[in-house]
Amino acid sequence: MSTLKPDAAASDPFSRMPETRITIRAVLVGLSLSVVVSFWGQIAADQLGYDPTYAQLPACLILPFLLLVLAPNLLLSAFKSRLALSRSELIAIFAMGWVASMVPDRAMTRYLIAVVTTPNYFASPENQWMEQFFEFLPSWLVLGDENGAVSGFFEGIRVTDSLPW
Repeated sequence: MSTLKPDAAASDPFSRMPETRITIRAVLVGLSLSVVVSFWGQIAADQLGYDPTYAQLPACLILPFLLLVLAPNLLLSAFKSRLALSRSELIAIFAMGWVASMVPDRAMTRYLIAVVTTPNYFASPENQWMEQFFEFLPSWLVLGDENGAVSGFFEGIRVTDSLPW
C-alpha cells in the first residue's frame, strides 16, 4: 500500500493566494480618508455633541469610507476601469481609517490631554500629589507649569499674551 504525500502547494493554503501589495495610491487614499475621519470625528464630538467614535465600528469611519472610497470604487469597477482599487487596497485604506478614527476617541485624545495637563494644575499642599505620586510620573509625559502652559490651558490666556511655548 502506498502513501500519497501531499505536495507543498496543496498543504499550504497561503501558497494559492495571489500576491498582494499595498500600493502608493492606497496609502494616499488612506491618508486622505484618515484626515477626513479625524476631523469629522472631532467636529461631531465637539460642535454637535455627537460621539461618532464610540461604537465598535465608528460612524465617523463608515460613512466617509462608503461615500468617498467604496462608492466611487464600485462605479470604477462597473466600467472595468484599471483605476478601481483591489480588495487588498480597500482593506488597507479601511484599516488606516479605523486607526485614525481612534484619535478623536474618548480613550485617546481626551484622556491623553487629561494625563498630560492635570497633575501639575491640580496638585496642592492639601492633596499632597507632589509627595504621593509625582515620582511615578515620567517627566516626558507630564507638562510642567513653569512657563504657564498648564494654567493657561485651563484658565485661558489674554489675547495680548504670547503662547507659553
